[in-house]
Amino acid sequence: MTMLPPPEVREELQVRAFALIAAYLRGDLEALDALVDDDDAGELLVMVTEILTGALLKLVRADELEMQVNGWLDERAARLTG
Repeated sequence: MTMLPPPEVREELQVRAFALIAAYLRGDLEALDALVDDDDAGELLVMVTEILTGALLKLVRADELEMQVNGWLDERAARLTG
């Protein structure tokens, strides 16, 4: 399991993660590219995932979200094997 970065680094990652989400929603590929640094892409991905999962959990219950994700994974596995 990855350790959480220190608060000051986490805050910077959070700012960049929200900026990434906003750039994606605008369709701004140049901004997306500029916001991602290969050195911290993994930590940034974790932060984006945390933000988007939090947003989804405000819309649906955790068990419902898990059921939908598992359903998608099952469908994909069936397509790959079938």
